[in-house]
Parts: sequence; structure tokens; C-alpha cells
Amino acid sequence: MARYKDSSFSQSKFIPVVLSQQITPGTFEYAVSLLIEDHIDMSVFDQRYRNDDAGRPAYDPAMLLRVILSAYAREQGKSCMPRINRYADASTAARDHRR
Repeated sequence: MARYKDSSFSQSKFIPVVLSQQITPGTFEYAVSLLIEDHIDMSVFDQRYRNDDAGRPAYDPAMLLRVILSAYAREQGKSCMPRINRYADASTAARDHRR
């Protein structure tokens, strides 16, 4: 059986942050976490890790996927914002011009 590092949401980490208190309902991160916990079968990763008897516990793939998806979404939002702002400015200017 694969061994993973503990990623309990109620355990404090390096900085006194309790993940279960930081990821609040209604946020994108909460939705990603809920999706991964309830709808994605992460057991496929268990077969890749053969660290039952030796080796260090691996990072929980579900936790890593949460981090990757959240970071990707934030980066996509940053790259889209200038375009959204340009379109908003252009439509506002066009609307004001028609008045």
C-alpha cells in the first residue's frame, strides 16, 4: 500500500495555518477541493508509489492536484484580466460615445 505524508486539513503546518479554516465554502479553492475529494478517483496514484517498506512518504497526490489547479486558475485569471479590462473599457467608451 502506498504511503503518503499526512495532509490532514485540521493539522497545523509550518506556519500556524489550519487549511480547513482557510479553504472556505463559496471559494474556487473550496470547489476544487470538493471536486477532488468527492468526484476524482485518486487511487490510480497508489500503484505508482512503491514505498510501503522503504523510502520516504510521498506527498498526497490529491493535495498536489489542489495546489496545481488553484495556481493554474489564478494564473489564467491574471492573463485574462488585461483583455477583459480592454474590452470593458472599449464597450464603456462606445456606450458613452452613443449618448
